[in-house]
Amino acid sequence: APAIGGAPGSGFNVNAQTFIPPTQSGGGTPATQPQPPMGAPLQPQPQTQPMQPMQPMQAQNPYMYNPNNVANEANILKEKLQRRLAKDIEDFQQQLSNFPNFNAMPLKDKIEEWHFNVWPTKGIYADYCINGVIQFPTEYPQKPPTIELSVPIPHPNVKSISSKAWVSLDILSAQKWKQSYSILDIFRELSSIFEATTINDIDCDPKEVSRAQQKLKSFKCMWTGHTSQNPVPKKGQPIPHSKKQIDQLRASQKLTIENHDYQWRYCRIKQIECSFGKVYYEARVVSSVLGPNNLTTIQIGWALPPDDDPALGEEFEYVVLGNRYYVQNIGGVIIHKRPFEISHNNELQTGFGVQNDKIACTADFERKDISFWINGRMVGVIK
Repeated sequence: APAIGGAPGSGFNVNAQTFIPPTQSGGGTPATQPQPPMGAPLQPQPQTQPMQPMQPMQAQNPYMYNPNNVANEANILKEKLQRRLAKDIEDFQQQLSNFPNFNAMPLKDKIEEWHFNVWPTKGIYADYCINGVIQFPTEYPQKPPTIELSVPIPHPNVKSISSKAWVSLDILSAQKWKQSYSILDIFRELSSIFEATTINDIDCDPKEVSRAQQKLKSFKCMWTGHTSQNPVPKKGQPIPHSKKQIDQLRASQKLTIENHDYQWRYCRIKQIECSFGKVYYEARVVSSVLGPNNLTTIQIGWALPPDDDPALGEEFEYVVLGNRYYVQNIGGVIIHKRPFEISHNNELQTGFGVQNDKIACTADFERKDISFWINGRMVGVIK
């Protein structure tokens, strides 16, 4: 979901696709329940009139992943990567004192690229600063990162391929990499392989070592400005990016999801979790049909994890905005449902259902409330 920045005023700018909160902790996942693709046209009906018949639903995919849901999976993976790396940053900062001769930090605007420095205390590279870059793939931690040195040096763990010096670590091999490995495991092995390297450990002319040592002294990074005299990062230097900056970076990634399913089990977007700041997503009505008790089959809102507990089955907690049709008007209804409990309904004066109606569902984790907007107007809030 796009980030919501604090700003004066209120409203939902449909053209700019930017929601502005009216004023200036758990987490949730977007939950939308679109309508079946075919059915009776939506018409206001009195409460006493029989329900409109609906055409049979299509057979459902028995698996949690529904191939009919079209999503930008690259953005989903990137959000998961950023969330994992944000946690890795916190873990590394807590253990920074255990790495006296090693440090690393991500680029401020590119959290998946980390620059590191190693200061060996023994061997042929003692008192030199070895600089490199760690690149985390979008599939991390399912796949390991790659490590490249900024200056090629003779070393048994450094392989030169296409003029680039790649670092080979045992735990990063396809055979030994595990998802349970953390960034601390990578840093421990990376900081240890350059310690106490001797000329007998490498198969090269000693002059090559001398040339590499001179290049280490003269190297300057074009991205961070790092030099051997002014290393970036320095020994023991905490990562300068604040948690708020990391959160803003993660939230700035736009994500568009088109959901074609119409059963809660399949339309919950489980890959996306929101638990900080202010977020929203928008749904646009294409068509709708009537369901039982003159309720539309469209319900839009948030589902709360965990939602995979076998004891709960199909029961999970959610807060959604739906519709109820009356003879005179369309009324909205906010539904709050907990597992194995009767739902609590808040009737609203305003509803939706006309083609191209836009519904924004917001979650403010600072104020701890969820609000619903129809065509730019807020219609209800629930704490």
